[in-house]
Amino acid sequence: MIKFYINDIVKYTSGNYDDEENNPLWGGDYGEVSGKIISIDNSDDNDAGIQVAWENGEENSYSAHDLELIHRPIRLVNTKKLNEEYVKYDKISRKR
Repeated sequence: MIKFYINDIVKYTSGNYDDEENNPLWGGDYGEVSGKIISIDNSDDNDAGIQVAWENGEENSYSAHDLELIHRPIRLVNTKKLNEEYVKYDKISRKR
């Protein structure tokens, strides 16, 4: 199963919660409505821990098996921080 991240763009495909305005089934009565993941609760007792804000203004929570990934935004890496960590490591390794 795919791991989702905040800001991933998803579609609701399982149909487990019918096709309603706040559960817009992809290709259903409301068309092809995509949504953005706005929060994720990974606690074991929360099966529906992925909160999605749909482009029609509605929000709802889902399990990972209810959703499919459409697009994952590029996550930028802080190269300055990586360089600082490398310099620290290089100084330590040269002392040995």
